[in-house]
Amino acid sequence: MNHQSSSSSDPDGPDRIRRAVAKMILGFPLTGSEPSLDVAAAYVSELASLPPEAVEEACQRFSRGLIERKAMGLRPGIDLVYQEAASIADRTARAARLRLPAPERDRPPTPEEQAAKHQRTTELLAKWAKRDLERVQVRRSGEAG
Repeated sequence: MNHQSSSSSDPDGPDRIRRAVAKMILGFPLTGSEPSLDVAAAYVSELASLPPEAVEEACQRFSRGLIERKAMGLRPGIDLVYQEAASIADRTARAARLRLPAPERDRPPTPEEQAAKHQRTTELLAKWAKRDLERVQVRRSGEAG
């Protein structure tokens, strides 16, 4: 699934992703001599195409240890966080598509639709009245004869 850039749909998206990544990274020990800003920048750069909500949720799930992986004590790799966030984004998009809009009949009619309905109703009532009048006349002519 194509994910839209967080900056185009949410102006605070990049900041939200930076905060989520920073919180997650702070919960894990750094490996090697990587400075934390470079590590965070790499995550943010790779995750920028995903919705901020999905990145936030993925980072929280990793921080809380809700996602099983081999090296539980070490921070998750960018690829794992991306996979989880993309999966969350896909589930969210699929759920949104499943929520169908209200059927057309539940929306209020437009003025044009109201006028057309009124016209049809008036025509039907006139037709029925004419038919009823003809029936009454036929009955009266039958009773008179």
